[in-house]
Amino acid sequence: MPDAREGLVAEVNRTYWDTEKPVTQIAAELGISRRTIYDMLIPEPTGERCPTCGDELAYPNRSARLAGEGVCPTCGQTHDLTLLRELARIERPDTVPPARVVPTPAEIEAQHRSTNSVIAIAGLIALAITLTMALLMPWGGRRRKFR
Repeated sequence: MPDAREGLVAEVNRTYWDTEKPVTQIAAELGISRRTIYDMLIPEPTGERCPTCGDELAYPNRSARLAGEGVCPTCGQTHDLTLLRELARIERPDTVPPARVVPTPAEIEAQHRSTNSVIAIAGLIALAITLTMALLMPWGGRRRKFR
């Protein structure tokens, strides 16, 4: 008989944690009460450690998992997992190096084309300014008279 109970516990936990079915529906499908389902639940590990005692935090139910709140089985404290992860990231900022983006040959060619265009436009502007100044400036500081 213990094997049947272990199988039922495994089925309850698989259905509860891996589906979105309401507890009432699970209870009806398995022919047990809602209270029995909650008694059979095995908390799901979060992969995070309790900052107080170091034990692994777990989700006692789907509501806690949805809220991102892990409960420590040893000291009983509830912790916000998003906050714990953010604090860990701040304490160890260099654990994940930033990704280096290598441009593709097409991107390099496009960048060179745009750089060459800017240089050509700047050259044309400089030429236009030079020609305008040459035409407007009096030669040698005095005007020449044409005969």
